[in-house]
Amino acid sequence: MLVSVHGVPADEAPHVRGAVNRFRWWTLDLRARRTLRRARHVSVPSAYARERLRGEVRGEIHLLENPVD
Repeated sequence: MLVSVHGVPADEAPHVRGAVNRFRWWTLDLRARRTLRRARHVSVPSAYARERLRGEVRGEIHLLENPVD
């Protein structure tokens, strides 16, 4: 399974306001962590995301940076 990461919910959750939205982000973080643990290949858009997810991913992490910078 290949998973493409577009954000790290745990990093974004502290900026969410309201109990319902915090609950949504908490469940999103749980689902994201479970999915990342099961993935054989994970593509990330930045070196930061690669380092941030290194301990949470069992499979290979592939850095696919934006070709237009």
